[in-house]
Amino acid sequence: MSIKLFANELSAVYDAPLREMLISNFTIIQDALNENDWETIKSQVDDLEKEVNQLIAQPEQLEAFKNELWGEIRAIVLPDLSPLQITQEVLTFRTDSQGQQQASMSDRLMAEINYLKSSTEMWQRPITVDDAGRISTDYLALSTTVKNAKKIGIIGDSVAHGHLADVNFGDILVKASGAKINNVSSSGAHMMNNDNNSIYAQSKQIAGCDLVIIQGTDDDWLANAPVGTKSDDEKTSYIGAFYRVIDNIRSLNQQAKIIVMTATLQVPVDGTTIRRTDRTKNDLGKDLHDYMDAQKLACNDLGLPYADFMQPALFQPMNPAFRKKMMPEGLHPNSVGHQLIVQELAKQLYYFYG
Repeated sequence: MSIKLFANELSAVYDAPLREMLISNFTIIQDALNENDWETIKSQVDDLEKEVNQLIAQPEQLEAFKNELWGEIRAIVLPDLSPLQITQEVLTFRTDSQGQQQASMSDRLMAEINYLKSSTEMWQRPITVDDAGRISTDYLALSTTVKNAKKIGIIGDSVAHGHLADVNFGDILVKASGAKINNVSSSGAHMMNNDNNSIYAQSKQIAGCDLVIIQGTDDDWLANAPVGTKSDDEKTSYIGAFYRVIDNIRSLNQQAKIIVMTATLQVPVDGTTIRRTDRTKNDLGKDLHDYMDAQKLACNDLGLPYADFMQPALFQPMNPAFRKKMMPEGLHPNSVGHQLIVQELAKQLYYFYG
């Protein structure tokens, strides 16, 4: 059966130009459907089929493209969780560990931090950060011995005197306690009674104090003085003089709390040249550790607390970085180094006396 367009039956259209245009359109359509144009249409269909077959021959690329396109669409319009699920999770998260619902997720996080602070002893202690960036418990604030001190006495050598430090540990103690201070320490002082600047001589100048700090020295070691024993007198040996110093301090400061400090680890340098270390042997074959170990044993015998600065955890003078920040020439702590010293002193005072 032949399909025919009835173009010639448009005579009923009275508008001649319109009639002619309609007849022309239908004529074009009729020509496209005639048998003599079918080969053209078939050729176009064949070309399209070839393109489709080429795509079918590359299933991996089609699959990858499909997945990529689907992933992008899904990310935009189809989240992993429904809005209801997301809302519920947010509400659940805003409820803190104590069952309190916070206004926001950030409020919940801050609430948990505050719970931790209130329940952890560490957060109840005062914290200090020194000029070297060291974070520690502020034992100056914790120690009632420091806070209640009215008069502080200090004896020792150049370290206790604060050589090369604008502010020494004694100055920091005064600021923390408001106490008066009597610092009679002297550079180059020996423990043994060899002159008027010796630590033994200094011990007779301290009276009426409620806190006394006694610094051990390296000068006896460098002068080849014997380490000695407690039975020696103040002119015979380092330890003999140390016992006599304690006798003098206790006699003149009967209510005082006494603390002893060691010398520090040391690596004196000229530029980058190391002159000696605390392990250098003197003429008696002794190093600084021999003298300080004997002093620590004496403190145990005398029932006195001590702050030990002969440990790498506190002093690292072999390290150029440490020297630059805290101990410029490897021998005398600067003001930053004295911040370290005073916290260790305060810690031992807090441990022993409160």
